[in-house]
Amino acid sequence: MDTLPLETLEPLNQATLEQLRAENQFLRAQHTAMMARAEVTALIAEFDTYGQPIWFDAVSDAIFVTDFNLQIQHWNRAAEQIYGWPRTEVIGRPVMELIPALHHVDGQSNTSLLHTVMTTGAWRGEIVQHTRTGREVVIESSMRALIDDQSLVVGYIAINRDITARKQAEAALRESETRLHLLAEHAHDMIFRYRLAPTLTLEYISPVVEQLTGYSREVFYADPELSLRLVFPEDVSSTSYVFTPNAVPEQPIVLRWYHKDGTPRWAELYSWMVSDENGQPLTVDGIVRDITERKQAEAELRASAEQLQSLSRRLVEAHERERRHIARELHDEVGQVLTGLKLTLAVAATGAPAALAMTLESAQMTMNELLGRVRSLSLDLRPALLDDLGLLPALVWYLERYTSRTGVQVDLRHEGVSRRFPAEVETVAYRIVQEALTNVARHAGVPNATVRLLADVTRLMLRVDDGGRGFDPAVALAAQKTGGLSGMHERVQLIGGVLTMESTPGNGTQIIAELPLPSTEPNL
Repeated sequence: MDTLPLETLEPLNQATLEQLRAENQFLRAQHTAMMARAEVTALIAEFDTYGQPIWFDAVSDAIFVTDFNLQIQHWNRAAEQIYGWPRTEVIGRPVMELIPALHHVDGQSNTSLLHTVMTTGAWRGEIVQHTRTGREVVIESSMRALIDDQSLVVGYIAINRDITARKQAEAALRESETRLHLLAEHAHDMIFRYRLAPTLTLEYISPVVEQLTGYSREVFYADPELSLRLVFPEDVSSTSYVFTPNAVPEQPIVLRWYHKDGTPRWAELYSWMVSDENGQPLTVDGIVRDITERKQAEAELRASAEQLQSLSRRLVEAHERERRHIARELHDEVGQVLTGLKLTLAVAATGAPAALAMTLESAQMTMNELLGRVRSLSLDLRPALLDDLGLLPALVWYLERYTSRTGVQVDLRHEGVSRRFPAEVETVAYRIVQEALTNVARHAGVPNATVRLLADVTRLMLRVDDGGRGFDPAVALAAQKTGGLSGMHERVQLIGGVLTMESTPGNGTQIIAELPLPSTEPNL
């Protein structure tokens, strides 16, 4: 039928146009059928004339051709590899005998499948088949009837692709996704995913969000920015990295948010950004862990530690006050009484008979020794110089007395300590030097030691060195036999300082204390 020129279409009515369209579609269908028959005829002629063409064995899909009775006529190399049957053993044999379809994924029977191919000329779908060894394979099959120029079905051609590995991978992926979904749905931590484009959308949030926030996840799906509004205003800036490309925090972000009932909650936020192959951000995934109970426990622990530290500080202060009181009592009261008794003995010895005079003289010597011991005990308890003149004069006096009693020479070096410091700092510094030098005399086995003092506006540093026997501080502290060492640590910690002990057996000992000084700047 000739094609009408465009100008002849204008006067035609609608019915005529519809008839022309129908005839055109019929012609196109006839043309397609003729082309298909021509292609099939050419294919059959190519096999009949030249045998199997080169491309037949070059493709990776299994291709086989049967006659009308489904007996195999042609079988390519890929079919050999997939099914395990060599070409020489399959030619002329029924295909359903060699590779029966166990079942069709779409539910069709073999008879139904063949009927579809015969009536429509083609079928495409997935089937499960057996190889020669009995292994099941999943096949993506495309089957087509071969029709000659008389419109008669003369055979069939099948192109089969082994998709077993793909199906296994898909099944494994589905199983993995199912496990992950179940894990997310039942996890105690909140898991979420935001999709960034084209607009910010909450793609997933786990059910535990209702327990953590008081809002159902449907509310979050409807209002993706609700989670940001619940965060404390002062903590919002810490979450800015979440939607920043390539921003990876070194540690989880700790933040606070308001529960629906108004109570504050604490959380740790872990998040990461997922990008496509071009580096464009796609989603933000994250985990939120409720740490409210942990924070409450930490707060209670800090309060308990602060209370314990306060009690320890008051105990040390009470101890020092008691030492000061006893020292003054010994010096003022007991010392005065003993001095008066000494004078009485001296008066009594005047003009006394020789025998009595000798006895009184012996009593005076004993009284002098007792006075010296009382004075020494008073000074050991709390030297008055420390309260009256400060740290440096008290240490100078103590070191002279220490050398005279132990024979250990002490080199005192100092800078910036000629002024007065807070009473608690002076006391701690004095006791550290006193205890460290006592240990030198008892354990170091050396004739000399060094004491260094350095102060600036923020801290007082002191160090006591000896080149003696040394020890293992960790072992000594763990053995709990060194009350002096633990006492030094406790005193320094109570005023916010740091004490370091550096010692190894045979290499001497260094005691280093850093004591903070209160700021003298006026409050603005």
